[in-house]
Amino acid sequence: ILTPFALIVCILTISSSIWRKSPILKPLLSEITISTSNEGKDYIKVAVEDNGEGISPEDQDQIFSRFFRTASARATDNQGSGLGLAIVKHLVNNLNGEVGLESKPEKGSIFWFTVPISQ
Repeated sequence: ILTPFALIVCILTISSSIWRKSPILKPLLSEITISTSNEGKDYIKVAVEDNGEGISPEDQDQIFSRFFRTASARATDNQGSGLGLAIVKHLVNNLNGEVGLESKPEKGSIFWFTVPISQ
């Protein structure tokens, strides 16, 4: 069952990952949109979208892996551990949901997760 705490942790972790990935001056121009929708009658989908640099196709397969950091993140002073999105995946999977990513380089990314709606 989805708790408000679990929902907030997932949204804040994804948003934080997006924000930290922004170049130094770009956060002033960055936009993050959070939306929800029903996925059938039993699930809710939460999407966190940005207008940033996107994630390369080769990094997309590993983005939810523990300790993974994109090449662009490794090339900066960003001190992220690479655990945030892995924690989101673990939490959502434990709630019988799914996580995913849609991203195009230079167009931005949409991180999303689905979780069951409490009956």
